Amino acid sequence: MKKITALFLVLFSFACFRNEKTVGTKNNPIVVALSAPYFQKLSDSDLSYFEAYLNSKVGLFVKVEPYREPSNLIKDIGAGKADASLMTVNEYLIARQDYKSVPVLRVLRGKRENKYFAGIAAADKSINSLDDLKGKVIASRDPYSISGFVLPAIFFSKEKIKPKFIFTGSHEAAVKKLFDKEAQAVSIYEKMIKADKRLKLLQIMGPVPNEPFVCRKGLKEGVCERLKDALLSMPADKRSAQILLSMADITGFEPVLPEVYADLHEIILYSGKDIYSLVPESYKLSKIHEPYYFD
Repeated sequence: MKKITALFLVLFSFACFRNEKTVGTKNNPIVVALSAPYFQKLSDSDLSYFEAYLNSKVGLFVKVEPYREPSNLIKDIGAGKADASLMTVNEYLIARQDYKSVPVLRVLRGKRENKYFAGIAAADKSINSLDDLKGKVIASRDPYSISGFVLPAIFFSKEKIKPKFIFTGSHEAAVKKLFDKEAQAVSIYEKMIKADKRLKLLQIMGPVPNEPFVCRKGLKEGVCERLKDALLSMPADKRSAQILLSMADITGFEPVLPEVYADLHEIILYSGKDIYSLVPESYKLSKIHEPYYFD
């Protein structure tokens, strides 16, 4: 029985192993992973078109794979089950720390805006400063969100304020929690605060470099460059441009170097012990615990 079990494990490991030489073929397609914020507003038709567009421009077989759990996305990039990904900044920082993932493009918004600001906001007239949020509930997208959790947690830790975070899955859902009286403040993009006259800005945070498109370390030579060129061409295609806008107000991409994200990584590393203490114990969270990786 033990021999049968051992044989099964060997065969299973071989079945899970991807042959690097055949990446991009029909039976071993390039897997492009989408983090949750980038597919939540897309229809099945949008995802199919996006996948077909990449196939046509890359000239190889591409599979677009949505990921709801950040930890699974990061692990699959590390294990070689996903080849490239559009991911949040914090997801990337952990993927680089743990698996040496490489950023090749950066998201652009508006008129080639490549960085953003976030803000902590309230709607209650009795809340006018961060100090008023001691012991209060803060609605946030998720613990991997720079704008929704990481930056506000840094500000709260510096001010010795201990709020309670609840995670909603999206910035829009976080705002709904605020107006449903299930939270006393929300941490979202600054633009969202400015666009809603009911919201009162308590603290602005940033700037933060926009999110990257990354490739895993060791990806077959030339594949990442083809993916990069395909994404850069998307704004010129009318349907693709609309899909990008639906993803997360994306208007295009620009080449990026790893150095762009180094300062933010070090800030989180320095603040790590304090900010991670604000994550509810029920969440299993990958953390930044090492200096930024450059090589």
